[in-house]
Order: sequence, then structure tokens, then C-alpha cells
Amino acid sequence: MPSWLPGWGCSIAPGRLSSSDGTLWEVAAQGALHLGGLIALWRTADRGWPWAVGSLAVLALCSIAGRRAFVPRFETLAPLLPAYVAALAHLVLYRHLGVDLGEYQAYGLPDLLSPWFNLPALTIGGVAWTLGIQARDALRRYPALLPALLVAATGAWFVATVAAHRTHGVTASDPYAYVQMAIDLSETGSPLHPFPLATLARDLGLPTWPTVHIGYHPPVTGDRSPTMWPIGWPALLVPFYRLGGLVGVYLAAPVVQALALVATWGLAVEALRGAQRPIRWTVAALTCLLVATSPEGSERMLVPMADAAAQLFTTLTLWLILHARRERTPWYAALAGASFGAAYFVRHPQLPLGLCALGLLLWPDEARGPWARLRA
Repeated sequence: MPSWLPGWGCSIAPGRLSSSDGTLWEVAAQGALHLGGLIALWRTADRGWPWAVGSLAVLALCSIAGRRAFVPRFETLAPLLPAYVAALAHLVLYRHLGVDLGEYQAYGLPDLLSPWFNLPALTIGGVAWTLGIQARDALRRYPALLPALLVAATGAWFVATVAAHRTHGVTASDPYAYVQMAIDLSETGSPLHPFPLATLARDLGLPTWPTVHIGYHPPVTGDRSPTMWPIGWPALLVPFYRLGGLVGVYLAAPVVQALALVATWGLAVEALRGAQRPIRWTVAALTCLLVATSPEGSERMLVPMADAAAQLFTTLTLWLILHARRERTPWYAALAGASFGAAYFVRHPQLPLGLCALGLLLWPDEARGPWARLRA
């Protein structure tokens, strides 16, 4: 057996790639093997050899990432070998001999044969394993690559979501009330809104609730009414309204949500201060991606409600508390208190956030105990 043959399938686990690139003949033979397997795979989908050549070129380029030598690491494609065998079985047994290789549902016991001929599962699993091996090899040389890709994915999702689903109007209770309060604050300096019809209904002895918009209380005296929502978020919307009108107001939520993602990055990095930088950055980038792509996060970056601002000031408060705890400086503690006040000003239910400060003060420390930190 040639000395290079065992290397085709031995290094299929991430982190166990051999350092030898092999001779030109070895690389060419491995490339020919995988080209033949890819041709068989694409043949089962009624595609010709150009698709196989393109797939091999993409996988070969991915195997070169992070390496100085421009030599493809075809051994990283070893997880695709089961898919090649299944493709050949399909072509021979199913296409030429007419043997049905599909899953059979009539058996009462598990079908142990057909999963080995499940081409989609074998192909997807093989490609995922192959790319995982190649990514691990590239990340060893470029540790910042993974967090950069995660940040790019977060930014792409954010921009695409805002561009496709940006708010163009408000209705219901809190969205309308927040925007109307911002307009009244900007134009009159007061969050109260006039409802002349309510005065007429009150003078005639009629119910006044139907005369005000949902989210507003009926006026007690005069015709100006307050809302049931806090004034903090409308106060933040005032500069956006003065700069861009209603369009600027509708862009406030995406801007504030972007700042909240930056604060999320800072909080994650600060919480993992003892870990290595690539680990901190990767965890922070993954956290931002999960927050941005979550259903709640995707919705809050679009609707002009107070949730984005509450998320920003809540995350910022925790970040500043952790930073103040590490630096032992009162300035960051004062900023954390101001951020906590802003969080409450935006949404009153954020008041229990103050309990987090006590929890962080009691967080165990290698150098000092929790009660010593309280005394400090």
C-alpha cells in the first residue's frame, strides 16, 4: 500500500490535521478521487461534471485558508467519502438495477439500511464536517476571523431587516403614544396632547373615553391629556424628530438597538475579562448575533417603542457596574447609576435592575471577599 494512502482518511477530526502537504502526485491523486466522488454526487441530481469541478474548487480554496502554502488539503474532504459511496450505490443499484433504496415505513422495527443511502443527510453532514475541519485550521492562524465573520453576519442581518421592514407609521397604544408625546414635546414643550372633542363630551355629560386615543387618559380639566406611558423614550425621540421629522423618529429604534448591541458586546467582553482575547471576542460576537436575530430583537429594532432604549440602558448599567468593580473607580459607578436612572426613566419596570448591582457586588473575587467589597 502506498505510504500516502492512509492519510486520506485518518485526519478527519478537527485539530488533528497533519503538517505534511504530500507530493504533487499524492495531492493530484486525492483530488482525482474527490472529483470522481463529486461527479457521482451531482450525477444523482442530474447535473454534469462542471458542477463537480466547481464544488471541488470551492472546497479546495476553503482548505487553503489560513495556510502559507498554496496547496489544497484534500484530506479535509474525507468526511464526504460516505456520501460518495452512497452516490455510487444509487447510480448502480437504483438507476441501473432498479433496487428501491428509499426509506420503508411498513416495518415495526427501525430501518437500519436506508439511512446509509440518505444522500441529503450524508452530503450535508459531510460538508459541515469538512468545513468545520477547514475552519479550525484557519482559525488557528487567524483567531480574529470567527468573531469578524459573526460581526459581519450580525451587521448584514441588521441592515437587511431594517431596510426591508422599516416602520412607516404607528398605531395601537404605546407606539402611537410615544411618537405623539415626542411631537408634542418638540413643538409645545409638554407631553400633554389636546383633545377638544373630550371637552365637548364632558360639557354635554357624555362619556369621554371614546374621545381620546387609546393610551391617553381623558382630560380632567381643559382639553390636554397625559398618556399612561413614561416620558423617557419620547424625550429621546425629540432630537430625532427635530432632525428628520417622522422619518427620523421611525429611525430612532434601529439606531438605539444598534447601540444596545454595542453595549452587549462590551458586557460580554467585560464579563469574560479573565479569558483570552479570541474567546472574549468570539463569545461577544456570538451573543450579539443571537440577540439581533432573535424574534424579540428583530422586532424591537423596527417598532418605535421603549424596549430598545430599555435594553440599551439595562445592558449599559450591567457593563458599567462590572467595569467599576474591576477598576475600583467611582466614576464608572456614577455612570452606572446614571444609566440605571435612564433605564427607569424609559421603563419603570426596570426598577428591579438595582438588585443586579447587589448581586455583582457579592460576586466572588479571588483577591477580596464580597463583604470587603461592600465596605469599600
